[in-house]
Order: sequence, then structure tokens, then C-alpha cells
Amino acid sequence: MNENIRNTQQYFDLKGLLDEQIVLLDSLHPTLNKTTRIDGDEESLSLQLDSSGWAREMEIFFDVDINEPILRDAYLRKDENLGDSLRLESYEAKAGKNAEIEYLKIFYNRDSDVPQRITAVFTEKNALYDSKRLLKLEFDQRRDLNILSGYSIEGVQKMLLKDSIYYEIEVVNSFKDR
Repeated sequence: MNENIRNTQQYFDLKGLLDEQIVLLDSLHPTLNKTTRIDGDEESLSLQLDSSGWAREMEIFFDVDINEPILRDAYLRKDENLGDSLRLESYEAKAGKNAEIEYLKIFYNRDSDVPQRITAVFTEKNALYDSKRLLKLEFDQRRDLNILSGYSIEGVQKMLLKDSIYYEIEVVNSFKDR
């Protein structure tokens, strides 16, 4: 790893993990099964993506990277054991910091350095709307690889002079064993 990059990585390297996952997903060709619910209306689709499709699909998760220079020292890191087999690494926005990412939590098997689950809360506020999203990434071990098995996004968006919109996106990746 480039020494300059390492010095700017104060927090968990979500961007690096997502870049690796895009390469893995492109090589394994899973079927993406996506269900979208917006204010009670549901739509489902299944498709396969190439690397640029995966990059577009994962774009919202790249927005949760807290290693931006402007966020330096904006988060408190905490490590804790949860029961006998789970370990949590969490980053919570410090009081008084105006951070869009309220928290980023990475769950590991206690004996492993590869994530099992990542969760984050992302908020945006501007003159036109307020938005809050809960993002989750789920990982499984497949053929000695830690691979993204699915993800979800739950959110609410309140636009100026309009009702709130509630939405949920759930994705499960289906893999063919070769």
C-alpha cells in the first residue's frame, strides 16, 4: 500500500473493501436479486452486473467512507467484544461535529479480521430536503473468500412542502457453485 494513502486512513478502509468486492463480484458473476419498496409499492428484479454496474450499485456505500480529510478526528473509535464469538469496531461522530455519517459499525467473528456485517447511518440536510438512511452490508465466506452476500438500505426523505417518502432496498446475491 502506498505510504501516503496509509497515513490518510485514520478509520476503517471501507472504500478499499468495496473496491475489492467489486472485483470479486465481477469475477464470480452472481445474480443480483433486488427488491425495492417505496411507500408500500414493491418491485423486484434479477440481473447480472459487470464491474461498472457493481460500482454504480455500490455508490451509496462509497459515500459512507469516513476517511475524508475533512472528517479527520471527527469520530470516536470503540472496540468491544459482543458475546463469545462477535467483535465490534465502531466509529461514532463526536458531539458538535456536523458529520453526515452518524456512525459506522463493523462486526467481525472474534477470530477473524474480515467483516461479517457493516452498518452505518447516513443523514443529509439541505434547503430542499432531509434524508436519513440505514445502510447494511452482509458478507459470507465462499471458497475461502469473504464476499458480499447482500445489502439493504432503509430510509426516509422529507422534501420541502411534501410528505415524507419511506423506502427500502434489499439485495441478495445468488452464486452458482462452479
